[in-house]
Amino acid sequence: MNARYIVLFLAVVVAGCTTTMQSFRNKGVKKAAFELSCPEQDLVLHEIESSTAFIGDPVGTVGVEGCGKKATYINTVYGWVNNTEQVPQSAAQ
Repeated sequence: MNARYIVLFLAVVVAGCTTTMQSFRNKGVKKAAFELSCPEQDLVLHEIESSTAFIGDPVGTVGVEGCGKKATYINTVYGWVNNTEQVPQSAAQ
């Protein structure tokens, strides 16, 4: 009987494991495509910082490049958030 509980526990833990990149691909890439005005298939993802979580989403940082733009996203309790300093258009010229 105890062996069943151990197997069930391990199955739940393994099923709940996710990596930073898996989480970003599932929950952040659409936001990045929208914010960068770039199709998803044109985005290049770079794992900057990673931490695997057993339950819930991992903490991590992902760099995104596409269509001549770059952004950095971090995973927070609010989901994937753009953490790139925004430069006003007038200052960028």
